[in-house]
Amino acid sequence: MARMATTTTAADLVFDQTVKYYFYDNTNAGADNGYLVIDQDLDGTSDDVIIIVGATASTDLVFGDIIV
Repeated sequence: MARMATTTTAADLVFDQTVKYYFYDNTNAGADNGYLVIDQDLDGTSDDVIIIVGATASTDLVFGDIIV
């Protein structure tokens, strides 16, 4: 639960009503997962989080991988 709070806090600092997706690399906290945080309505706060198992760097995910 603490990792999720850290993830959404980091994303909320980036969301400025123009950024819709934020990838958070959690490997520094001893995890091997990445988190794709989504601001669906572009209001500047996190709405959804998708845990991507094994994605440990922002290079593991590119914008073209996101299909909406």
